[in-house]
Amino acid sequence: MKVTEIVTQFAKPVVEAHGCQLWDVEYVREGSERFLRLYLDKEGGVDINDCEAISRAIDPILDEKKFPASSVAMKTAASPWKPVRKPLHLKNRSWLWCGSG
Repeated sequence: MKVTEIVTQFAKPVVEAHGCQLWDVEYVREGSERFLRLYLDKEGGVDINDCEAISRAIDPILDEKKFPASSVAMKTAASPWKPVRKPLHLKNRSWLWCGSG
């Protein structure tokens, strides 16, 4: 099972419990580092407080699942770009991405 599939399984209920939708999960290599990114969506828009709350809720799960600390770190950032990979992504909504990198 891919890292993105594993993360989606445990992150989706956490994200939904915070009133958001898990838009996408990326686990990518950039140079010598790997970054985990959770893309969130929410009616009315995702704000930095949503990202912080979800990050704090997911961090202990990442630790429990023994993801290498050097390859997974949760941060928050705003971005004007979002991936379009699934039919559900064609809906027009406001969003932020939460991830490292």
